[in-house]
Amino acid sequence: MNYELREIGEGIWAAIVDDDVPAVGNAAIVDLGEETLVFDTTLSLQLAERLLEDARRVTGRDPSILANSHWHGDHVLGNQVFADVRIVSTARTKQLIDTVGAERLAANKAQYGAEFPQILDVVLTPPTETFDDALDLGRAELATYGGGHTESDAFLWVADASVLLAADLVVIDNHAWVGDGDVQAWRRILSRLDELDAETVVPGHGPAGTGDDIALMDAYLEVLLRLEPGAPMPPEFADLGHPEVFERNLEALRAR
Repeated sequence: MNYELREIGEGIWAAIVDDDVPAVGNAAIVDLGEETLVFDTTLSLQLAERLLEDARRVTGRDPSILANSHWHGDHVLGNQVFADVRIVSTARTKQLIDTVGAERLAANKAQYGAEFPQILDVVLTPPTETFDDALDLGRAELATYGGGHTESDAFLWVADASVLLAADLVVIDNHAWVGDGDVQAWRRILSRLDELDAETVVPGHGPAGTGDDIALMDAYLEVLLRLEPGAPMPPEFADLGHPEVFERNLEALRAR
């Protein structure tokens, strides 16, 4: 039902969505030992409710920590289902959720409320706690190397399982949206993520992959930087999902 829950490491489950509205944006559940963490909440309240129930089922406890990777609605609009838990993000991500995130949600309700009435039930629920560089969660570390996909992007690293929850810093088999970020900084972040030598990478969109997908993400960005607006789709991009994003990316890059 809109996402597949897969155990990708001991005590780590990836919720891989089918990427059709309202199931947009992957999420994850991590058993930290004494606590349960949920990473991102998708675009959908329905899926967020299912994520809460799945977290209880697979770990045997209610989640006590929700981590938001960045401000985009397809990763945070399910937050209200977790309103009673500790919601953590970088300080800048909280600011962006409170400002541009709130503005975008209001605009989307006005534009799409009739077609997708479920969006009218969404109450923006921002983080309750922030961090600057890294937050030690025992088994896992929630960290940021700054902004790349957006002005501030966090990831979760579970070293004992060699699992990286990368959110939209890495997407697999899809075009990545670059219009809210800094592509050069993004590539530097990817270089640092590659040094983690992750065995498993959970992207913000697309199937779970491996550390090799970090280099593929970087190659995508490198090609984008060389293209002019109106350039044809490179053959190596032909099979990527959401091809409509390609032209938007070129326009966004050249508008700067």
